[in-house]
Amino acid sequence: MKHLTRLTLLSIWMLVAPAVTIMSTPTVVIAQENSAKYEAKLASAIEDYDALMIDEAKATLEKAASEAEQEGSSGLAVAKIYVMLGIVQFAETHDQSDAKSAFINALAHDYGVELPAVYASPKLSEALEEARKVVEPPKKEAETPVAAAEGGNSSGAVGFRHDTVRTARAGQAVEIKISVASDLPVYHVHLYHRRFGQTDFERLDMKAQGATHFVAQIPAAKVNTSQVEYYIEALNRGDETIGNAGSKSSPLSMTVLGSSSDGAVIAPGGGEGAGDEILIETPNTPHDQNVYVMLTGGTGLGFLFGGDPTAHPNREVSPGIAPAFGHAMLDAGYMVTRNAYVGLYFRWQFSPSQDFDSVPDVSKEPGSFFDTREECFGLGLPGDCMIGAKYRYFFADFSALRMYSSMGAGVGRVRQWLRLKEPYYQADGITPSAQCSGKDRLQGDVADYCYVRDTVRPGWAHIGFGTGLMMPLHENIDLVADTYLVLLLPETGINLDLSVGMNLRF
Repeated sequence: MKHLTRLTLLSIWMLVAPAVTIMSTPTVVIAQENSAKYEAKLASAIEDYDALMIDEAKATLEKAASEAEQEGSSGLAVAKIYVMLGIVQFAETHDQSDAKSAFINALAHDYGVELPAVYASPKLSEALEEARKVVEPPKKEAETPVAAAEGGNSSGAVGFRHDTVRTARAGQAVEIKISVASDLPVYHVHLYHRRFGQTDFERLDMKAQGATHFVAQIPAAKVNTSQVEYYIEALNRGDETIGNAGSKSSPLSMTVLGSSSDGAVIAPGGGEGAGDEILIETPNTPHDQNVYVMLTGGTGLGFLFGGDPTAHPNREVSPGIAPAFGHAMLDAGYMVTRNAYVGLYFRWQFSPSQDFDSVPDVSKEPGSFFDTREECFGLGLPGDCMIGAKYRYFFADFSALRMYSSMGAGVGRVRQWLRLKEPYYQADGITPSAQCSGKDRLQGDVADYCYVRDTVRPGWAHIGFGTGLMMPLHENIDLVADTYLVLLLPETGINLDLSVGMNLRF
């Protein structure tokens, strides 16, 4: 009877065990797929938000949050959805309570979630801290610590310990450390990392320091965006994962602070002895940059389709290339996000000057504001001016450069320089003309002539498109190289400005 009972139990176990395995394996796969799904939805919402499509971003995040609740999904990916929803709601209403409500939901899914550095501000940070006071932190499960590797554990594997690096200093290498139990059969340990905006991770082999410690450094050149994501995997001789901190679908997040070179970036718990802890330097006060002021200057080149010369309205202008000479531009506005600028600009073209007193009355066309040919909107500045609104969007972030595109529209004129041939002598063929007085006499096929300077001034309205580069020099200062191509109407012309200058952020 006992043999029969044992045989029956064994048979039942042989039937049940495979079923348990089959049922548990898809659960892990589904969790990973859900995490990837919510990361994709988050990326889509961020793209809409950076393009000022606030309603679309909010709708995407709310739908993702609703799906997560219905599916019973949780974890860091869902927490990030709620954090971004709080950021979007705050941008829409400027009410901290809206952000706090979303952050409470985020902390319920992952208490360690942080604000993305790209969108961090003192008010949002305050809302997150208020939310932390509401949500009770998770209780740490009892765990036997690994010898000589005390500290918090961000890995789910017993005997595999890593203190998450939460912040780093821009432009400085970051040291990542793990500790493993002496009885774990670790053969290789890999560190995977990527910068903000990248899709693929780069792999580093972590070097052994003794029997239970492994270390690797994320190079300084890779610590140059607002955020760095990473995860760690420990493998045995069969290349099977036996421990991890973070994962490809749910990596650990490190916020990159500032651009100053003082201070070192060292992971907590990074000392040689057990329980050592070295603090990471952070700025004394958070920096909330909302306003920018850009001052640039340069030259330009245009294409004229024709038009009336200012001082010689009866002459004809052939289509062709014409220089626009020097200009200065003041551009100031609001930084909606780190990647989206909206502002107003004032462009003053100061050369070549034109003596408006000598311009014939027939060329001045007195009348409405848009018809006037007076200098610089009547401000008394010699030259011509344009005013308008411009939107900039930063679409690429390289190691030391940021690239943007721009579009804008406004009113005003561009002054493009001409050289006109003027008969050197009056009708009698002897007396020099007044306009050639003091100028070189040139011999022509039909008659002698001189060159006189004049301008064509296309406008009064314009639309423009451009691109440019910014090189950060300081936390508040960028070096700017800008190009801006405008189409001027109704007196048609095209002009390309090439400018360099400085951008200040406050």
